[in-house]
Amino acid sequence: MQEVRLSRELPYPKAQEPGRNQRGPRRYAQLAAVLLAVAALVTSVVVLLLILGDDRASVEEATTVGATDDGSGDRAEADEPDAGDTGNELAPAAPEERPVDGPYVQATLVGPDFSLDGVVPSVSLAGGLLQSAEIAFSPFVRSTLTVDEQLDEVDWLAAGPQAIVLLPMITDGSLLISDGRVEVSGRSPSTERVDRLQAALAQVTGLPVEVGAMEITGLAPPDLLLTAASGRVVLSGRLPSEELRQAMVAGAVAAYGEENVDDEISVDAGVFTSLWMYTGDQLLRAMSAFPEYELRVEGTAFSGLINGGVTFETGSAEFSGNYAEVLDVGVAVLTRDQSLQLVIEGHTDSVGPDDVNLDLSQRRAEAVLNYFVENGISEARLTAVGKGETEPVVSNDTPEGQARNRRIVYLLTSTQ
Repeated sequence: MQEVRLSRELPYPKAQEPGRNQRGPRRYAQLAAVLLAVAALVTSVVVLLLILGDDRASVEEATTVGATDDGSGDRAEADEPDAGDTGNELAPAAPEERPVDGPYVQATLVGPDFSLDGVVPSVSLAGGLLQSAEIAFSPFVRSTLTVDEQLDEVDWLAAGPQAIVLLPMITDGSLLISDGRVEVSGRSPSTERVDRLQAALAQVTGLPVEVGAMEITGLAPPDLLLTAASGRVVLSGRLPSEELRQAMVAGAVAAYGEENVDDEISVDAGVFTSLWMYTGDQLLRAMSAFPEYELRVEGTAFSGLINGGVTFETGSAEFSGNYAEVLDVGVAVLTRDQSLQLVIEGHTDSVGPDDVNLDLSQRRAEAVLNYFVENGISEARLTAVGKGETEPVVSNDTPEGQARNRRIVYLLTSTQ
């Protein structure tokens, strides 16, 4: 048997204190996003196709993570942590009782807590499973996954990394892949979501999918609206518990200060709980890098508009200021949620001819798109549009106003 370690990446870059040297933290966030994006490429195509109803499927080769031999205790070079690494390391043993004979993968989601169990025949497959889990569920992943290279390779486990990320389509559940079939059980707000999950699993794995015990709760979709401008943020909508409401507000207070937070969230036990609620506080802290935004979550689907955050010199498509701190947040958000599509709008001030400004705004939008692509985001999810000088947010009569109008606007939509 071999152990498999979790990397324990955070879902969003850490907020930085004003005035501190940003170079090291920025590069850490960027590199972490790149590493996460490598694993995201494994799952992004399949998740997008299942939501859109496309009948083409793509299964990428799993990425290998380090492992050790039980008897030797010698750790492979790839497993050595960086200096100062404080991430949790797991060295799980094989489960005491296997639910089935032979290789298997079992994933369980309860609230935000995701557990991964199983015995698989290769380190490569185990690595793909863990990386997919961390993309979708970090930092709530626990694993007792082990590798037994004496087991025969089986084709029906190959799509495991794509299958396990589908569990949030219902509220809570367990998914077992074994003996050439898939079994799923748990709780769901509706039979429609169960049917969607069953169809998606069949499409991704190509295996028979059985639905076991499934409680239908009949709960309504939650909703949340985050609106930020001028250093203030307003939170409104419905969440299922006081604990989740307080966590969301605490994230806003940490980012903006208590005096700059308006809490209009109501608690409604009649709405279902969704995974995004448990990282909403981290998202709010990360989003404080943007001066203005409006983000909406309905059920499990995100949409929104983000204004500014990246500036340009007059007549230039080169970034100015601490652009990477802002764009790395975008990379992390897009990496975390593979259902998100992004339209990137470039805008200019009124200095110069209209046609020149239109071309310049297009190049500015493409500069942001290229940054995201270079950091692992699929270009298929991104669209760059130049708006020229046609949509100023303030008057162009002053240099300060012109600087604000030289900006990027981000339009987020979800395919869920």
